[in-house]
Amino acid sequence: SIDAIRELNSFVKLKIPGAAAIRRIIIVEHAQRMTIEAQNAFLKLLEEPPADTVIILTASNSKQLLPTITSRLAVIRLAKPTEESLKNFFLAQGFEQKEIDKAYAMSRGTPGVMTAILDHAEDEPLLLHISYAKDILRATTFERLSKVDEIIKQKTDLHLLVSALERVARAALDQSVKKQKKSDTQKWHNFMKILTSKNTALVHNPNTKLWLDDLMLSF
Repeated sequence: SIDAIRELNSFVKLKIPGAAAIRRIIIVEHAQRMTIEAQNAFLKLLEEPPADTVIILTASNSKQLLPTITSRLAVIRLAKPTEESLKNFFLAQGFEQKEIDKAYAMSRGTPGVMTAILDHAEDEPLLLHISYAKDILRATTFERLSKVDEIIKQKTDLHLLVSALERVARAALDQSVKKQKKSDTQKWHNFMKILTSKNTALVHNPNTKLWLDDLMLSF
């Protein structure tokens, strides 16, 4: 949020002791989740960071960042390991092929998330949201709508919720393609398109209840 960026702007004004050239590193994870207002507030710091400070932003989709943000960055693109190399790695760790295939589909080939899924890491936020996403997808329309107030009250991370829904939908889509179920394939494909649209809308800081109501009525 813009408040978080304002706090960051205040934080970098603090003097850091020592003589090393780099004495402070700031990492902004999932930078594409910043609101437009937050990104605009971030511009000056990116343009003129303190000499002793390095700022690193991570983003899964750079198109959700303002051009004025990306123009101030040195972009380093990181490629995921290939599907074959990842699966061979986990096979060597003693995991079964079936659970590896499922974890790969759910994690979309992200090594850290795949490891958490296979290790059943209960404290992994994304895994908690994936479990919640499965409950939502199994629910009736009425039951889904009744969860809206609960999601708002618990201050659920909407970006994580969408990501979890995307991962569950992707796994279901892969399965329907493999089993040649055309109707299911089309259904999950359409749902993926809806989730992409809803995720993009989050950048513009929409009304949370209306956004959630629309999401719950979308499938």
